[in-house]
Amino acid sequence: MPEDGSSLSKIDKVLVCNEFMNRWPTEKFEALTRNLSDHSPLSLVYSSPDFGPIPFRFYNSWVELHGIEEVVDKVLGEYGDVSNSVKEVAGMLKRLKGDIKQWRRETKLRVDKELHENKKAVEDIVKMAKTRSLTRMEKEKRIQTKWKIKKYEKRRLEDLKQKAKMRWAKLGDENSKFIHRIINCRKAKIE
Repeated sequence: MPEDGSSLSKIDKVLVCNEFMNRWPTEKFEALTRNLSDHSPLSLVYSSPDFGPIPFRFYNSWVELHGIEEVVDKVLGEYGDVSNSVKEVAGMLKRLKGDIKQWRRETKLRVDKELHENKKAVEDIVKMAKTRSLTRMEKEKRIQTKWKIKKYEKRRLEDLKQKAKMRWAKLGDENSKFIHRIINCRKAKIE
């Protein structure tokens, strides 16, 4: 075999055991491109399984937003009286999910635009306040826009709080055993 790297041979076999193949039957080795050497680096490719569609989450704060009732009423009105057919109920829920997602995208764009405009209005009023004293109307506008920004932030924090609760319910708390042990020790000392 020449030592100048002109043979460009590939490794055509990789040693694996049966346990490896039983545990990861869909895995495969791929030969990567050669750069400086005449050897092809091997890469183990792990194909992740498909866990199905991403779960749909409905946040409680959406109920307060304008338009959600119309979306739900529209879908329920189109399906009318749904019999006990599981397929009909599944179809209705699938349609409702799609319509709520579309409504949420539109609402989020509108709310983000309003938030940006309100922040810009507050910044403009603050700039004016540096050069002159504000009129009563400008002060009221500043208060109202700050209130709108605060309301938006409150809704965002409620969503984060609900998301954290869902995550905690799903994954649990890693420290719960530790915390309960400390509480029990303190109770034992008091008694």
